[in-house]
Amino acid sequence: MRVRMQVVLALVVFGASGCLHAWGPGSALPTGRDTDALSPTLVGADQWRTISAEDLHACGVRTDGALLCWTTEELASILAGIPNSRTPAQIGSDTDWTSVSVGFLHTCGIRGGGDLYCWGYNWADQTGTGHPSTTVATPTRVGTASDWIAVSAGQEYTCGIRSGGKLYCWGGAGGRGGLPEGEAYPEATRVGTESGWSAVSTASRYACGIRDALLYCWGQDPSLVGSPLPPDHHVPRQMSDDSGWTAVSAGPLTGLLGYPGHLCAIRADELSCLGSNASGQLGDGTVTDRLQFTLVPSPGSGWLGVSVDARSTCAISGDHRLWCWGSNQGGRLGDGTMTDRHVPTQIGSATNWNAVEVGPTTTYGITGPPG
Repeated sequence: MRVRMQVVLALVVFGASGCLHAWGPGSALPTGRDTDALSPTLVGADQWRTISAEDLHACGVRTDGALLCWTTEELASILAGIPNSRTPAQIGSDTDWTSVSVGFLHTCGIRGGGDLYCWGYNWADQTGTGHPSTTVATPTRVGTASDWIAVSAGQEYTCGIRSGGKLYCWGGAGGRGGLPEGEAYPEATRVGTESGWSAVSTASRYACGIRDALLYCWGQDPSLVGSPLPPDHHVPRQMSDDSGWTAVSAGPLTGLLGYPGHLCAIRADELSCLGSNASGQLGDGTVTDRLQFTLVPSPGSGWLGVSVDARSTCAISGDHRLWCWGSNQGGRLGDGTMTDRHVPTQIGSATNWNAVEVGPTTTYGITGPPG
């Protein structure tokens, strides 16, 4: 089992629903094909609201509020508390789920009343449920608050935002979850006293978020090998003097030593990225690493949202076209080839993309009707 240490709240969602597509390594399973797809391929006939994917499992919420998950191997189903199914299978019978975020081996989701639920592998208290077992088998409520508006599940920690823009993290979060190191956080613990948080994205050894339109990160530096963000890496640090940030996606630091990852964010319809660029994942036409944000060429209509993984990036432009770039190993970019792309490359000709999620293997996207 390959351990991948990253999950992000990187899913681009614009409120519209539609058909779910998958492509790249592992896409044969959810699409019911004999071989993996090199371009977007339908996953069944259901209508979907949102999708979240990790290395060993993926989950999504249909438009009827049902939560469905699927996995690539039996061990993941046991530890993550999901059905041992290669195609989407419903979790429980509730139909009021509004969002879901998949961690390495745990999952969290928000239901219609603002209640937050987590379940799965819990060795570092990453479910935040106070459960004494290392595995929480079924969705279990996190605390008693009913005002959760966002959640991002990481490898061994989780962060979420409550009404008023209050940021909380829990689990093995010291230094990475915006909380001091050397302490256990089995319950949701507030990060600082500031409000105004509107987005959070958790990666393997660092996290980023937007507060009052300013971009912050904490934990290790996504652009350097294993280096903590100065001066106090467990305290959110402003990453740019610019204001107006609206979306952020944090990619994993790769390898056991934490080799550089990459980070992309949107400000005033402009997309900027920094960090490792070995496969052209920064989209600036080079393979040169960047320590500072560098602009990604615009398709002419600005950018609505972005999703990144270790060496690949996808984004949706203002006219709802899908663009991907970086590593194309196994066809994960969806352009029908396995050739790396160093600049944004349009995927197909559709102009109704509503969501994209770049997983560690399979990439997923949702198009508005018709699929």
